[in-house]
Formats: sequence, C-alpha cells, structure tokens
Amino acid sequence: MKSPAFSRLFALFFFSLFALVATTFADTFSGKVSDLDAGNGLLTVTSEADESTKVFKVSVETSIVGADGKPSQLMNLIENTRVKIEADPGPANVATKITVLPVGDQQVP
Repeated sequence: MKSPAFSRLFALFFFSLFALVATTFADTFSGKVSDLDAGNGLLTVTSEADESTKVFKVSVETSIVGADGKPSQLMNLIENTRVKIEADPGPANVATKITVLPVGDQQVP
C-alpha cells in the first residue's frame, strides 16, 4: 500500500509534467492587429518581422491582458495594436492568451 505522502508527490509530479508539456507546445506569434471580427471571434495579426498574417479564433476562455498588466477586452484591440498571442497548437489557431505589448517595447519575435 502506498503512503499518502507518496501519492501526493506523484500527483504533484504528474501535474508539473503536464504544465510543462502544455506550455512547451503552445504556439506564440507577435505582431500588430490588422483586423478584428468581434462578432465571429476572429483576430488577424500581421508579423512585424516578415509581414506574415495569421488569423486566431478568440473564445470566452481567451485571457486578454493589457499593456498595463490588467485584464482587458477584445474590443480594446484596435488596428495596429502590438500584441503577443499564445495559441493552442494545431490548425485551429485558438488563442489562449493575448498580451498587449507596450508601445516602447521593441522586441521582435
């Protein structure tokens, strides 16, 4: 019979491994908002590095964080807003987190 401490340790290890794998395979994309279709939950972002464009599905579970670090709303993402998108891997491009980048931030993906 396993001790309760061993079971808790195993559960903690499994949860940590799951969190690591989930964040490792998340897709990230940075650029400027080029189009927002809020009615259909679609956000189009154009990369500043190579001008490539991606369309992301935004759901009610998508976390949106403003440049000040506070929660924000989809309607605040106006054209040319610099953002970093974290999305689930796969062809659906479902955004899990959208972070508005500060105006002075010059990081390029």
